[in-house]
Amino acid sequence: MALTREQVQERAKSGELWEQADLEGLDLSRLDLSGGFFYIADFTGANLCGTILRGARITAGIFSNAVLRRADFSGAGLRTTMFDCADLTGATFQGATLLDTVFREALMREADFREIETHSRVDFDYAVMVMATLAGAKLNGASFKGANLRGADLSSVAVSHTDFFAANLSFANLSGSDLMGASFSRATLKDADLSGSVLSFCRFDGANLSGASLRKASLLGATLENAWLWGADLTEANLEMAKLRRARLYSPGSTADGPHSAVLRGADLTNADLTEAEVSDEQLAEVKSLAGCKMPDGRVHE
Repeated sequence: MALTREQVQERAKSGELWEQADLEGLDLSRLDLSGGFFYIADFTGANLCGTILRGARITAGIFSNAVLRRADFSGAGLRTTMFDCADLTGATFQGATLLDTVFREALMREADFREIETHSRVDFDYAVMVMATLAGAKLNGASFKGANLRGADLSSVAVSHTDFFAANLSFANLSGSDLMGASFSRATLKDADLSGSVLSFCRFDGANLSGASLRKASLLGATLENAWLWGADLTEANLEMAKLRRARLYSPGSTADGPHSAVLRGADLTNADLTEAEVSDEQLAEVKSLAGCKMPDGRVHE
């Protein structure tokens, strides 16, 4: 016999361990399930619009294909939980801790993930996170492959072993973030703001950074081979030992300070590799240092 809404709320609010909770397909919208303690809970296809799950502890939960618009998971602890293909539009996970949790292909427009902490592998692959906020998040082992993060706020995030392969980060705010070692290979970062961020040893090979702001960013040892940097602002950026082979920093026919030329004013290219890069002499004349830099023609600058 199916549980009533009142029974579900009462059981969850008790804070006692609820094992093998079968809530598949139920209408649990707008219930207060805060503080619930679930182990192996099936919410597949359930309606949890506006449901409050603040501080809930959920292990081995299944929310696949569930509707969770504006649901509140603030401060929740989620372990080995599935949200694949769920509708999490406008949901909040502020301050939540996520371990081995899957959001693959979930719809999360304008969702709030501020100050979350991820551990082990957390999968956001191919999720729609347009205008979502992850400001101040600590992302350890998170994957955003193919995710749509257009216009998202990732300012002041700290990452470790995080992958943004082929993700769409156009117009995203990543300023002031510690992104050391992250992979942005083949990602789209058009007009993104990465100013003041730590991007040391990041991979941007084949990425589109046209119009992006990288002012005063640290790109020490970063890989930008075959990257598009038309119109990017690299003013005072640290590009020491950066790999820019075949990178496009200048469009033939444009002027050095034109809209299709990257700004390199005050950038440090010490020991960088510009082999076969598209860059003009006028742009290079404005850099801080070219000492030991491998130039587009293969010679090493003294």
